[in-house]
Amino acid sequence: MSNQTQYDGWRALFTLARRLVHSWWQGDRIRASPTTGELLRLWPPCCLHVNGQYAQIMDRRVQGDSTPTVVYNCRTDTDSGTLIVKVDSATAIVAVEWHQSGQVVQLVAADVEVY
Repeated sequence: MSNQTQYDGWRALFTLARRLVHSWWQGDRIRASPTTGELLRLWPPCCLHVNGQYAQIMDRRVQGDSTPTVVYNCRTDTDSGTLIVKVDSATAIVAVEWHQSGQVVQLVAADVEVY
C-alpha cells in the first residue's frame, strides 16, 4: 500500500468525523443542566417522589410547540397525576407542574426525586 493511498484514507476519515461533529453541534437541542435533563429523559416505568408522594410513570409524550414540553402521566397509590416539564429554550429555565385531582402545584426540578 502506498503512502498516498494511506493519506487519502486518513483524510477521508478525518473529513467524515469533522462533518459528523459539525452536524451534531449545529443540531437543535434543548440545553439544560444534568439535573433538569434527567427530568426530560424519563421513561415508563420510572418511579418518582413528587409533591410528597410516590408516583410511577405510565406514559410519556413530547409536545413540540414554542416551549419544549414533556408530559408524564403517572399513577400514585391513591390517584393518577400528570407531571409537566417545560423548558424555555432561550434561558434554559425549567418549569415543573404537578396536576392531580384538579389542582396544579408549581415545583422546581429539585422537588422531583427520580428512582
